[in-house]
Order: sequence, then C-alpha cells, then structure tokens
Amino acid sequence: MRGLLLLLCFLASSAQAETRALVVQTDPPGEAVTLARDEVLWVRIAYTTDEPVRIWARPYLGGEEYPVQGNPSIMHTGEGYALGWFSFGQAAQADEIRITVGTGRSSRPLEVARHPVRLTATGQPRAARTAAPWVDELRRETEAKAKLQQQRISSEPASPNDTALTYAVMLLVAAVVFGVPVLLALAFWKTRWTREWMPYAASALCGLTVCLAISQATGRKEAWDSQLYFSIGMPVMVLAIFALSYLFPQRAWRWTLAMAVGQSIAMLLGGNSLSLWPLAIVAMLFFSLPQFAAGFAASWLARRKAT
Repeated sequence: MRGLLLLLCFLASSAQAETRALVVQTDPPGEAVTLARDEVLWVRIAYTTDEPVRIWARPYLGGEEYPVQGNPSIMHTGEGYALGWFSFGQAAQADEIRITVGTGRSSRPLEVARHPVRLTATGQPRAARTAAPWVDELRRETEAKAKLQQQRISSEPASPNDTALTYAVMLLVAAVVFGVPVLLALAFWKTRWTREWMPYAASALCGLTVCLAISQATGRKEAWDSQLYFSIGMPVMVLAIFALSYLFPQRAWRWTLAMAVGQSIAMLLGGNSLSLWPLAIVAMLFFSLPQFAAGFAASWLARRKAT
C-alpha cells in the first residue's frame, strides 16, 4: 500500500525533480477543517528525495503564507513519510497547505507540493482532542530519528575551523552580554541628574513596543521572523533614533544600544528562553546597524548646525 501511494503521488511529477511530496492525510481530516485556538493540524507527507532535506507544512491564504507556529524538521532522506504540523494563535483562515523543503543548494525553502483545504481558526479555546493513531506513530518515528541524527552529529569531531568559529562566537557573545550593560550603566550614571535619561527610556520603549506589536499582529515569537519587522518596524525605529540623536547628539550610539536592549526584552516577553537572551542581544545589534547609521548622521547634522 505504501509503495502504491508513493507511486500515485509522484506520477505527475517531473522525472528531473530531486524531491517530490504529497499530503496524504491531515488530522483533523476533511476538505473543510475548523480549528480552535492553538489546536494543531497534523499533516502526513509522503516524500521521495535524492538528497537530505528538511520538510515543512505551512498554511497559505490567497497565495500568501499565513504566519503560524509550525513544525521544525529533522533531516529526511530516501522515501517515506514526514510529519508536519501548525497551529493558529488567533482567528484566521487559509485556503491551502504548501509543503516546502530546505536543501543545501538553496538558502530559501523550495515549494514541492500544494494541498487545497478550507481552514478556519476560531481563535477560541476548546478541550484537547486526541490525535489520530498515525500521528502518534509518526511522532515516535520522528523523535527516534532526531535522537539518532543528534548522536551522529555529536560523535563527529569538530573541524579546526568550526572550533575557531565557536570560540569567536563565544567571545563575541561574552563581550556583548557584559559590555553593553556596562556601557549603558556608565553612560546613564553620568547623566542621571540631567534630562538625558529621557532618550534612554524613549529608545528602549520604542524597540520594545515595535517588537511586541509585530509579534502580536503576526503571531510569531520573534518579530524579526516577519517581513513586517523590516518593512514597517525597521523604518519606524530608524526615524525614532534619527529624531532622538538630533535632539540629543552627544554619544548618540547610546540610544541605539538602549533600543536593542528593548527589542531583546520583547523577545523574552514573547515566551523565549532566558538562555537565548545573549544571542538575542547579538542579533539585535546586527539588525540595529541602520539605527546606528541614522544616529551618527543625525548627531553630525545637529553638531554642524550648532557650530
């Protein structure tokens, strides 16, 4: 039966395709499915591949991906079944499920299958539902494969380049984690009795508010996982830093650092682990390069006007 399913799945696919997939079952089943808040839609995916790939299932509406909490993926090879899943944190709709794969040949996921379905998420809570037997079976298989893959990775000796990169990242994280709070504390201490506490609070609050608003609107834990962060959030924060740096031009880099801390706090409030906070600060400093540039430009203009 399994071989027949796979054959029927892939007869219509191109012979040159390296990875092919088909949605075989969903749980809850049906062409029209209603989900409660955070209720998981399980997807059974038949696949065949000539290379190691990761496989994901995501909902789409009108050709656009709807942001949800979705499955991570182990590495799949050969042929078999993969388990995909996602859930909606709020009321929403979708008209199809798309299956994408990640390969070493492309930095972006590649679409390999579509499955039409009318999904309606009510956004309302409901009593937990027992998953279908095939879901439990695939979950056990996936967990066993994940452990084997992790053991295989752990047993492989690290290359000199990997070791050097690991130490470099550790040093960078340590420098940021200890350096940023110290710099902010020293700068704030020097200006604690002046009105310059205001840009600290304003920039940190701006970063915190922007990230929380985008996370709430998209349902994602990290705001920067959404395109809204770059299309709306980033310009708003750049304009805020430009204005603050023009009004308070002395050592304007402080306002961008405070904004980065505000954004990293938003990540913690979104439910992420405290152990990820150092990496969040590093990521925020990288994403804050436009704010640093805007701050330096505004500070230069303000000083030039003053002279």
